Amino acid sequence: MADYEWDTESQDNTPSQPEGPKGLREAYERQKHANKELQDQLKALSEKVRMSEVSSKLTSLGLPEKAVKLFPRDMDPTDEAVKTWVEEYGDLFGSSGTPKNPDPEPTPAPSKPPVDTEALSSALNQMNSVAQTATPAGPVTDLQAILNNPRAVDEVPYEQFLEVLRKNGANV
Repeated sequence: MADYEWDTESQDNTPSQPEGPKGLREAYERQKHANKELQDQLKALSEKVRMSEVSSKLTSLGLPEKAVKLFPRDMDPTDEAVKTWVEEYGDLFGSSGTPKNPDPEPTPAPSKPPVDTEALSSALNQMNSVAQTATPAGPVTDLQAILNNPRAVDEVPYEQFLEVLRKNGANV
């Protein structure tokens, strides 16, 4: 056998399928079975799509999703057909067949009274000035006076100092 010659001895000349009418009948049966499976799938998918369309149209008209099971299978799921069916049988579900409004008009928010910005600004300025110039009254003033005066530490008796601390909430 040469390197570039055609090897006829190793080729299998027997066909994989029998020739003649028997092979054709088998191929026809396989094709028929495949077509039936595809038709069944198409029927199931188109029924799902139909049910989904009818369900969305019925819920938009105010009916529950269970009403899809009662919608006639021979009726087309067009908007007009669904609407006429709902007008005829909608009273069974407590619906008049009028579409639900998914986005009702929002109620306006209660209006707030207008704010006088000048009066607010002057009130804030007044509070700030009082807070800066005011001195706290009571025992805090006594404690600050003692602590701010270095000589007061030596001049204030120990008992008086403890009493000032107690008035300010110290546990001594």
